[in-house]
Amino acid sequence: MNTDNKNSKISNWVVFLGGYTTGLIILFIYRCQYSQVYPTITIPIFWSSALLVLLTTSLAAAPLIRFVILGWDARYHEFVNRLNNEALIAYLQQFWEKRATQDDSVFVGWDKNGKKIDGILVETTEDKVNNSMEKIFKDIYTEQYGRRAFYVPIVLLITIIFILTVLSILLYLDVKLNLHIAVLDTNARVAIASIAGAYMYVVSDTIQSVRQRSLNASTIYWYVLRMLLAIPIGFALTYFSLIPLEDRAFLAFALGALPLDEIIKLLRHFSREKLNPSKENKEEEKSDQLIKLEGVTTRISSLLIAEGVDSIEQIITVDPVLLSIRTGLPFKFILHLGSQAIVRRYLGETVEKLMPLGLADARSIAALVDDLDNTKKESEEQAKIIKSRATAVLNAATSLVKPENSNYTSECLEFNFRQIANGNYTKFIQGKLLTLSKNNAQL
Repeated sequence: MNTDNKNSKISNWVVFLGGYTTGLIILFIYRCQYSQVYPTITIPIFWSSALLVLLTTSLAAAPLIRFVILGWDARYHEFVNRLNNEALIAYLQQFWEKRATQDDSVFVGWDKNGKKIDGILVETTEDKVNNSMEKIFKDIYTEQYGRRAFYVPIVLLITIIFILTVLSILLYLDVKLNLHIAVLDTNARVAIASIAGAYMYVVSDTIQSVRQRSLNASTIYWYVLRMLLAIPIGFALTYFSLIPLEDRAFLAFALGALPLDEIIKLLRHFSREKLNPSKENKEEEKSDQLIKLEGVTTRISSLLIAEGVDSIEQIITVDPVLLSIRTGLPFKFILHLGSQAIVRRYLGETVEKLMPLGLADARSIAALVDDLDNTKKESEEQAKIIKSRATAVLNAATSLVKPENSNYTSECLEFNFRQIANGNYTKFIQGKLLTLSKNNAQL
């Protein structure tokens, strides 16, 4: 495995350097062909510029190549280590039941009882089942988040950085050497500052995403778009402002360093405020539902909303692995949010009153139900103590959530708790096998 990674890493750098050399040869031929037009671009200046292009493209390419080779595997093993044996089987049953059972060449059954082939039950072993589930999960993971998805956006990003670096050099030489290249009939400082700001944001955000193992192919496409729009955004937002000319380059650099989604949010906020302020307030109120979950900040809420999850109910309906991949949030944290969401689905806002008792998530409620049922293998005396404590906690929880002047009893709350504990999503979080019907598993 290590040998394959080393060879793959070398081949990626060979491809990168090959593309860089090809682009450099094209520029050198172009320079030689139009040497009369650019007489002051000497060979030393050309090679100094080539070195600068190499540094900028290498700095952008290095973390991307490292992630494709090493970070991708680390991200994959994060899920494999969290989803093992029964937990992995429960996950596939909950979210990929049809996909798993249709793969006849790999699927051997959910447990050692095996599966039916032509009406005959073919038994298997636990080891074969576990190996089968791991193979199915890896196939699904590769389909959704394979290495191949990164190749095209990486090539596009490095290409646009190469071109914009060359453009910045030409604009700089145009100003310093009076070449009159006239690449752009406008202020060269604003253009260079816009490119530099966008480049700083892209490289810094790439390094951070790689370090956190949260890089996605879609994120790299956003980087490409950000670099492409660097100059237009810099010109549009500086030339229509009232700031002095000498400060426009700094403003262009600052705008270039902003993420594209931040710029889009500013434009949306401005347009909504002008067109329909009430609609904006309603949308902000709707988005704030996620903030009610423990551990959710405004930034985390924005990440979830960007993936189409803008309500608590949606958290328990989406695949937690894919949601973790696309948001870059830790898989264990996504499960924690789902554990809270399933409780809110049954108890609503009253769940906040249960936080002092530690009953705000599905796992703690399932543990309480187990104590009420004496499922733990303890001595008879110890079992009575455990059940007595669990009953006391249930009564205390009832007193907290009971509406005034109502007939709400501890039996009612216990019924809701058992619904939560016996739900498929709760079983999945606990790593328990699900009870499947002929149809796909339901929450």
